[in-house]
Amino acid sequence: LRALAGMLEEDIKSAGVALSRTVKEMSAGASYGGADASEWGRALDLLSDRESKVRFEKAGIDADAEAAEERAEDLEERLNRLVDPGTVMGADIEAEVLADSAGDCTLEISYAVPCACWRPAHTAKVDRDSGECTAKVDTDAFVWQFTGEDWRDAQLLFSTQRPSLGTRPPLLAEDVVVARDKAEKVAVEARDSEIRTAGFGAAAGRKRADDLPGIDDSGSVYAVRAAHRTTVSTDGRPHRIALAGFESPAKVEMVCMPEIAEAVVRRVMLTNLGPAPLLAGPIDLVASSGYAGRASTLFVAPGEKFEIGFGPDPELRVKRKVERVQLEKGALSKWIKTAVTITVNLSNIGSSAKSFKLTERIPVSEIEQVRIDFKEGECKPKSSPDANGLLEWEINLPPSGRAAVVCKYVIEKTKDVVGL
Repeated sequence: LRALAGMLEEDIKSAGVALSRTVKEMSAGASYGGADASEWGRALDLLSDRESKVRFEKAGIDADAEAAEERAEDLEERLNRLVDPGTVMGADIEAEVLADSAGDCTLEISYAVPCACWRPAHTAKVDRDSGECTAKVDTDAFVWQFTGEDWRDAQLLFSTQRPSLGTRPPLLAEDVVVARDKAEKVAVEARDSEIRTAGFGAAAGRKRADDLPGIDDSGSVYAVRAAHRTTVSTDGRPHRIALAGFESPAKVEMVCMPEIAEAVVRRVMLTNLGPAPLLAGPIDLVASSGYAGRASTLFVAPGEKFEIGFGPDPELRVKRKVERVQLEKGALSKWIKTAVTITVNLSNIGSSAKSFKLTERIPVSEIEQVRIDFKEGECKPKSSPDANGLLEWEINLPPSGRAAVVCKYVIEKTKDVVGL
């Protein structure tokens, strides 16, 4: 409102400038014998009406701004009282029941209080470090509450609804569209694009969920009831409450993606066989040897496959190296070529043989001015990229063994391409 009032103030100043210039033009016109009182009157009335209208509008906005400032000061004062630990908020409820005849009735009163929240948390346990195994996933709810009253022997219902978000639309910014001449050069950039899929698919014999509940995507609200009544003190500390769990056949395998992390990671692939979706949250990892760390998961619908990373193998070492060489171009050629060599050195410092899957990638061009020439004959061991530019190898390392993976490709671009 203050910004709008400032714009109107500039309009008032502009009207004043126009009025003064009109008066000067009137005096200059009179000196040359061009006096016309009726035209002067209409011009002055038009400018005067414009100025009066803007002043009236500005006065209304100033009044609204003052009221908004008073409201903000009141809210700030209330907020300061609420955050003061010495302030205790209380409320009384008065209920009046009207009935045709006397008798007993049951009255249920629902109310909402601040300073209470919950977050899902999971625990994943596997009984083997490789191959086929059984995984057990337990879901808990961490509850914090500082409402001023203890929840004694309460039946808790955990919901994904977030009423505190409100329904206020976001502010819109100006997006000016202008016309310009076609550039003589083609500006491109190399970017990482995530391969977007709907997950790993449903398990065999199970149907995918048609409607996936969500929070920020206008999906339906999901709610789960705690298995047992519990007591949560108003201490602001986290309380862990068991919700549900399931067991699933799982497959443990070792994977390596050195461009992301120079390590060989233990990956567990399993299926959500529980009756409810798995909400996004942290996962405590428990392997056959004990606690292995913490990971996280996104939303997983019932019957969907998903993966969990159980950390790197400490006995496997990975080193990735990328070399770029600018190739000489011919005098008549319009193409500029850059040779890229990716070398991944692997070693096993353990006393047992190790097997894992290695994934590397090459870029994929989306425009005709840039070409990617993969040197399949110089790829060791042999492999071919898929449509997304991914290459895969099955690596087997004996105890104290070493191996190297090499792939080469050439980036060709025209002379009018900039940004690469």
